[in-house]
Amino acid sequence: MIKHKKTFSPHLILAIILVISFFLRFYRLGINIPSLYSDDLGHLQMLFSIQGQITILGLFSKFLHLLFTFTWALGPTVLGIRFATALYGSLIPLFMFFFVKAVNRKNIQVALVSSALSTVLPWSFMISRGAYTHIPLIIILTLVHLTLFIKAKKITQYLVSLIPLLLAANYYPSMIVITPLVIPFYAHHLYRKTKTKKQKQAILITTMMLAFTIIAIFFTRYNGFTKQSRGVSLVITNDVNVTAETNLYRGYSQKTSPSIFSFGLPTETVANKLLYNFPAAVVRQFTENYLSFFSPDFLFLKGDSVLRHSTGQFGVFFPVLLPFMVYGAFIFFNKTKKKHKQLLLLWIIISPIPAAITNDGAKYLLRVVTLLPLLTYFSALGITKYISLFKAKTKTIISTVVFSAILFSAYGFFFGYFHVYPTLSAQSYEYGFRELSDFQVENNNQPLLVLWEGPYPNSYFRFYQQTKLSEYFGFNTKEIIIGNSLFYQTFDNLYFSWPKSKQDLDSFLTQYQVPHIAFPKTYLLNNPQYTPAFSLPPELILFPDLSTAFTIYKL
Repeated sequence: MIKHKKTFSPHLILAIILVISFFLRFYRLGINIPSLYSDDLGHLQMLFSIQGQITILGLFSKFLHLLFTFTWALGPTVLGIRFATALYGSLIPLFMFFFVKAVNRKNIQVALVSSALSTVLPWSFMISRGAYTHIPLIIILTLVHLTLFIKAKKITQYLVSLIPLLLAANYYPSMIVITPLVIPFYAHHLYRKTKTKKQKQAILITTMMLAFTIIAIFFTRYNGFTKQSRGVSLVITNDVNVTAETNLYRGYSQKTSPSIFSFGLPTETVANKLLYNFPAAVVRQFTENYLSFFSPDFLFLKGDSVLRHSTGQFGVFFPVLLPFMVYGAFIFFNKTKKKHKQLLLLWIIISPIPAAITNDGAKYLLRVVTLLPLLTYFSALGITKYISLFKAKTKTIISTVVFSAILFSAYGFFFGYFHVYPTLSAQSYEYGFRELSDFQVENNNQPLLVLWEGPYPNSYFRFYQQTKLSEYFGFNTKEIIIGNSLFYQTFDNLYFSWPKSKQDLDSFLTQYQVPHIAFPKTYLLNNPQYTPAFSLPPELILFPDLSTAFTIYKL
């Protein structure tokens, strides 16, 4: 009698992976640790928009907001704000499975391992715990696009695969950069596949239509090249500090004598202009930013330097995956179909470009997320191919060792996230504004001046004090100029400023009768002249590590 081996259903395993994914992303999601960041509170604006009057032109916008936030269902709460991100982040392993299955049709193990890795890897988890809903969404849409493109055989199927790409471009500026870069390669690929003149004309017309669509999204959704466009303002060519390093080198060289390398002339005559100029500085910064995403520090050690996107204890991948990622990439580029190789190589090369062209782009996780599922796939491919090299008994031992190492790494990451990260990241999340808001409420909502660069922390007060949305967004921020200083009144009882002088500050406090003033962090240690002369002993708001977040004086 023939005995059949017991095998688990791949779909059952996938279901278990998804349950784990949902559990990890929703675990303690609503307890405000780490605390909400000001960018997260943009969900209140969306809620206000959803509740507003419905117009034909605004229907699409309202539909996007309904998908983007669940505050309309769960209320303006921590859970309501973070729910959508966790939901879409929990689904990444599902779309990862179908993408890898499309690439490796004959090896479902690679798809399952890829799905499992994307459940526990730092990059996938971190983008699922904040309130940046668009980040997991563009990963899902990119994976859908790649899956459809890989499976496509007819021209119409290729064109349908581009729809998710256009939707992704509507969610995040990075995709506005990526989409026009990949479309010409797609057009070239399809142009070569077609045989009739009519089909070739259709491809050219479609390419032009896609280009116009991207341009329309850029100008209508992202404000084009205007000052209101955040993406344009971050481009390295608009950064006044991009030439700081080259200017320093020019200064050093000017102090030296002519040599054969300066063509026997003073360095400033030819050589400096040739080597240390604005284009050279931009290229250097771009290259530095671009390569940072392939560095061991970003991939395996520290990750994003912004602690809202990283725990600071792990890279975006676990160090144990390094050899498997390299091995998997080697296997992929040596044995996979030409179409698949070209497609993934194109996305690997292009994905870091949106981050690389921005002045704060080095190691910036949110602008390079389309790269990470591909490297996750390489890791899974490397693991499965490495284990397959061994015979049955040895294979069991090797599998146990490999997956135990990955699970232990995952345990270390999650322990660090829930027990170390809240203290480590507190300053990055601008911890203390909730306590400052509570202080104002406890003091009968008396006027408060907060020394801060810009008025945006008003959103913390409105959220924690549960201000009616109509009152919140109905109040127009007022600018008050006293001397050389600018003061912002963001609500009836709240002001923000970064005063230029003690005299300006005193004049404001006297004129507007503000009884409370809050100084951030070590401001008074660095500027002791601003310490109020006549006041009660200050109250302190402390970070979790017991350093000072705010010093509050009652005048």
